[in-house]
Amino acid sequence: MNKRIKVMHISEATSGGVWTHLKQLAENLPQSKFEQKFILSSIKNPKLKEGTEFQNYNFQLVDMVREINPIKDIISLIKIYKILKKEKPDIVHCHSSKAGVIGRIANTILRNKITLYTPHSYSFNDFNNAFKNYIYITVEKIMGLITTRLICVSEGEFTQSIANKIVDKEKLIVVNNGVQISSVTGKNIEKKSVFLKQHGYKGDEYVIGFVARLAMQKDPNTFIEACLSLKEYNIAVIILGDGPLEDTIASKIKNNDAENLFRVLGYVKNTAYYYENFDLFVSTSLWEGLPYSILEAMNAEVPIIATSIEGVTELIIDSKTGLLVRPKDVKGLSNQIKKLLSDKALNQKLSKNAKNHLITHYSIENMVEILSELYVSLYNEEKIKRNFRQN
Repeated sequence: MNKRIKVMHISEATSGGVWTHLKQLAENLPQSKFEQKFILSSIKNPKLKEGTEFQNYNFQLVDMVREINPIKDIISLIKIYKILKKEKPDIVHCHSSKAGVIGRIANTILRNKITLYTPHSYSFNDFNNAFKNYIYITVEKIMGLITTRLICVSEGEFTQSIANKIVDKEKLIVVNNGVQISSVTGKNIEKKSVFLKQHGYKGDEYVIGFVARLAMQKDPNTFIEACLSLKEYNIAVIILGDGPLEDTIASKIKNNDAENLFRVLGYVKNTAYYYENFDLFVSTSLWEGLPYSILEAMNAEVPIIATSIEGVTELIIDSKTGLLVRPKDVKGLSNQIKKLLSDKALNQKLSKNAKNHLITHYSIENMVEILSELYVSLYNEEKIKRNFRQN
């Protein structure tokens, strides 16, 4: 194939797992086959506007708001339409719900034939009211009519798509999120001690890590409540991430006189350094696609406690690759943490099993290979159809 396939990615979400995914595509899809461009919003990632993020890749800024705002949404639609009209991509790949709507509409108006959509976790979930879920599902179904393929990042997302009849089954494909498998194994006790002392601890604590956007979806409140019940234990609690609940979390920690226990470090770029020093990773998410934070903890061989939800249970098999708790179960989470605090052998068993599960199913090479094959096959199919129509 002489011509490179031009792929335009569109995303309102430029933080968290979606952002990790976009960077992986930019860095790992073969340049010999694909010319990738990006339309991104800087609202969740001001560094894009400041010129200090993603500078090695071809992107244009179109700010998109997360909530429904007819005026702002129409402005974003017009801007994206103009970019697509000028760039003439072979494939438009929309990521997450807002860009999924605006990008698919713009590409349909232009009568471009290949429109892909990755939800990265649907907006409808068990923690919304029924009316809100009805609206979200209805919008997804309408958009499904103008979608060539809907790419699920997990089997859980695939199951949700089928159960809610978002698109016909033949339009669905699963491309699991993946990570670059690390060869690093085991903890360096001396480095961990230095790490702890740098953050104001004694140096011998059991480190409990939490890495997530500090927002309702990730439910950091349940995590903090569980850790507050463990004050008598020799633990250090490290929270990485920023978001709308930052001030609420800081106040909660201060009001409980627990500032010696917690370190809320905000957004950090090199999360791998922190995972290497965690003794336990906790995820209290209420809904997910296939969380990169858990994949990264598995990669670093950190034992994991997570909520029993779609997109997580295929990663965390209870008592085999990690421990599961019900969402919002503070007492259950506290008890599971206590179990790992007192059982070193269980820690080792869970972390080793999780790493093996990761290697088998969730490598970045596998993710890139499947997505590349999808792009090429859809491009070739459309090329054949176009030639047939012309003749």
